[in-house]
Amino acid sequence: KRALDKDSNSTATLCNYGLLMQAVKADFTAAQSLYERSLAVDPGHVPTLCNFAYLSATVQAYHQAESLLKRALASEPSHEFAAHFLGWVQNKTA
Repeated sequence: KRALDKDSNSTATLCNYGLLMQAVKADFTAAQSLYERSLAVDPGHVPTLCNFAYLSATVQAYHQAESLLKRALASEPSHEFAAHFLGWVQNKTA
């Protein structure tokens, strides 16, 4: 949180703080807000897109997860996690 005080627009910090809120604190609302802030700064930030997709899948918002992962792959086509996870998410919506 202190890092955000120094640079409130750091995509890496927003993404990492979102992951902390998601994985450690189980505060999905805070995590979503942080991911959205990160993507407002850089809509193609692949780590944020992947983390937000994971959060979306966790709450069974599979179509949103799919959309986020497709955006990640548009930015970085060879991203292995995004490609693998997209297949898993698409299997859930089939």
